Amino acid sequence: MVVLGNEYAASHPLPAVDELGQLEHAVNQLWTDMHWGRAVFKDSGHSLHIVHECAPLADAFGASNLGWSSGLLEGMYGGWLRQAGAPAHLELRRLDPAGPDQAGEPLEFILAVPVRVAPGGLSRGTAVLQPQHQVTS
Repeated sequence: MVVLGNEYAASHPLPAVDELGQLEHAVNQLWTDMHWGRAVFKDSGHSLHIVHECAPLADAFGASNLGWSSGLLEGMYGGWLRQAGAPAHLELRRLDPAGPDQAGEPLEFILAVPVRVAPGGLSRGTAVLQPQHQVTS
């Protein structure tokens, strides 16, 4: 789904922006037009958090598929952030993708420096994100 989201972002580029607030506005204009909820961007100085509220993923893919279907949004946001100039060494990931998914609950994503962990280093041997570098907007 992340790949599909990236492809969507590539085929539906957002207008060029100079500031994070402008990017948030452009994304929310698209979501409004599509009736796909809204996003709030939070720059913490060392990472960028995106909270997506009211995504109709449960309606589109079924409530039992929220864990994997959120990859669509992850790919879209990742693609648009790259288009806006996000550094290539930063990665966008959903926070707590293995956690419980509830229809209607906000989805949170983070853009930060990835930290790779050897298999078995964490439960499930997953990669985590270490927010320690400033995101330029």
